[in-house]
Amino acid sequence: MLVNMHFAPALSGHDYPSVPDWTAKPMKRFSCADVTINYYRNVRTASGEDYVCIAHSLVAFYENEPRFAVSVEKQDLRSLSFLLGQPLKDLQKEYGVRGYLTEGVTVLYGNGEREELGPLQSEEKEEFLLPYLFDILLDGIDYIEDVVPLD
Repeated sequence: MLVNMHFAPALSGHDYPSVPDWTAKPMKRFSCADVTINYYRNVRTASGEDYVCIAHSLVAFYENEPRFAVSVEKQDLRSLSFLLGQPLKDLQKEYGVRGYLTEGVTVLYGNGEREELGPLQSEEKEEFLLPYLFDILLDGIDYIEDVVPLD
């Protein structure tokens, strides 16, 4: 997915229920040219749905509007169990996990679209994860400028 930050519509929790809540307090803030980027960890969804756990997310803002996001999402099998009326153990077996969260999947949001990139291709330690997510985000908005921490 390629998004023109200057013309893309703002993200909306109405487009997809798993869009990250960009109004939450970010863990860290960054700047890249004319874009501000917030890093969130374990943030809720903008819609309030709880069957998706957003383990990590970068949200890019242009003119104070969220325009693009890259997230690591995990399905919350407890919530899915309740929604689907299926036993948790059956879902754990289906997803091949012992806990209540599935493995992470990398997802992009922008231009009213959602694109799933597949399983997380990085360790979940911040030192490895942030460069991975920034690579995807900067490719998605077609920026080559350096990312500068704001905090």
